[in-house]
Amino acid sequence: MKKQIILRLAVLTAITLAGCGRTEEKPAVSTELNSETTSETSTKESESTSTISASTQVSEEATSQSEKQSISGNVSDELKKVTADIKDEMDAEEAQIVFTSTNPTTVTQGNVTISIDEYSLIEVKDFHQDFSIPFGRQTEDGGIFLSKITIKNNENQDIWYAPLFGLNYPGAVSAFSNTRIVLPESYANIGNDLTTNKNLIKKGESITGYFPMALSSDELSTIDDLGVVSYEIPSAYNKADSVSSSDAIGKTETIQLSVNRSGKETIRENEKFYQDKTTTTNMGTKTMIEEKEGLNDSQTINKITATLNGYQFTEFEPNKVEAPRFSEFNGIILLTVSYDIKNEGDAEIDFSTVTSTLRIDDGSLIVLGQGMLVDYKSTDVVKKGEAKELIQVFAMDKEQYDKLWKEKTYKIQLVLYDSSAKELLKGNKFEFDLK
Repeated sequence: MKKQIILRLAVLTAITLAGCGRTEEKPAVSTELNSETTSETSTKESESTSTISASTQVSEEATSQSEKQSISGNVSDELKKVTADIKDEMDAEEAQIVFTSTNPTTVTQGNVTISIDEYSLIEVKDFHQDFSIPFGRQTEDGGIFLSKITIKNNENQDIWYAPLFGLNYPGAVSAFSNTRIVLPESYANIGNDLTTNKNLIKKGESITGYFPMALSSDELSTIDDLGVVSYEIPSAYNKADSVSSSDAIGKTETIQLSVNRSGKETIRENEKFYQDKTTTTNMGTKTMIEEKEGLNDSQTINKITATLNGYQFTEFEPNKVEAPRFSEFNGIILLTVSYDIKNEGDAEIDFSTVTSTLRIDDGSLIVLGQGMLVDYKSTDVVKKGEAKELIQVFAMDKEQYDKLWKEKTYKIQLVLYDSSAKELLKGNKFEFDLK
């Protein structure tokens, strides 16, 4: 009888919150920057150190100084002015634009559009003590990730939009939020304005404003090294004060924004991969080994149709922040699978509760889906009449994959649940033969 082995994932989570500060004045500002205009396309829950297990009984720096070329032509007069005014507000000796992107990045949720019209990294030095807390309790050096955001309501009703924009990157320990004290009151702060209006955006109306996030000196340096950050776009709601998935318009999405030239290349390279969390949060580097697309293999159980779109086998090299999670692996192979899930049943399907199992060589090796390698939250649901893509990921030890499993048969099983963890397939499973 063949021996069954199960790979499991353990999770630990830690969050550290960042704070606020106060005001005063000073002149003259540098408007050099080290990047070019870039374009990104759409796709925080807290995380820290999870370990992904692959026991044996189971059958440096991203940006070099040479890339930091100063190009001042892309800096708008508006950005120059807001940077100078931030410098005055913080009584800083220096305020330098180190990166800017003026090519809008847009996310659509139903008939609501959220656009990051432009974003910039501003470095500030020797600023007033009143601003020390959000910059790591020091005043020598820090950064500001400044976004200009427009939200337009084209729904046939009023909407409510809580400005819970977030910033994340591998190894981040802060929960970045609206650092309103750095922006002079003469500028629209979209976070403040929405909160003051109880998050209401009336039918047919739009709102535009800045959203600043403070970075410590170390955080600014880390972001520059990585070249890419994840920016979270929260979902709109059709009812006041609601956080229920049934009232959500669209879903919270995480998009990738480059902060230097190497980051732009990383995002371009990642576009060819299925968007699991290793890709969307820049956890490391993938190399394609094998892929199949256009499989269009569909099954229907209890008014729910699952269609297998395709799969990708990749070799994955985690970055130095994520590497400890994979310490038990002798090299890493990821299998990422794409489905379309169409719901004609009455209950919502909750993607954060999906369970999936990979059976290799008729069950000689059993691998469980890695929930920490996908980015689903309780608001990621498929309502009646909707269809959405579902991504699932399996991690395997490369040494054993190459020696034992590479040429074997692969079968995948999928079970779906509602938000109360009630199983929706009446005891059945979707089963697909991958190869």
